[in-house]
Amino acid sequence: MKARMPLITPYYLATPLFALVDWLWGVNVRIVALDDYPAMKYGYYALCLGCGFLTCVRPALAPVVGLGESSLNIVLLVLGMLFPYFRVSRAILEGHSVVNPYHPGMFVNFAISGVVLYLARRRSERALGLDRL
Repeated sequence: MKARMPLITPYYLATPLFALVDWLWGVNVRIVALDDYPAMKYGYYALCLGCGFLTCVRPALAPVVGLGESSLNIVLLVLGMLFPYFRVSRAILEGHSVVNPYHPGMFVNFAISGVVLYLARRRSERALGLDRL
């Protein structure tokens, strides 16, 4: 049985565009949680591109790949939102001035990853027959 994921594969294959927009204009909506770690961020871009090639070669794996990568992305995003919150809270308690660490790209990235995670999960459930339970 061949699983089709019309949105997952193009999403991953568009990774070079996400990376180029991030590199040229500083607009990162793909993996905002790693903005402070450029080597890890571009490594994550490479991982996402690898996910795209894998889902091209093995379309049946698309639900699992999408679910796994998006889950990792969501965990990174949650941590990427919590750690600045903790830093700001500590700075306020210590009497230091603070700057808002959050920006719209974080929320756009969270929404994109959440939609992909949801689509991958639903496809995975259908592919595994879990939607009938």
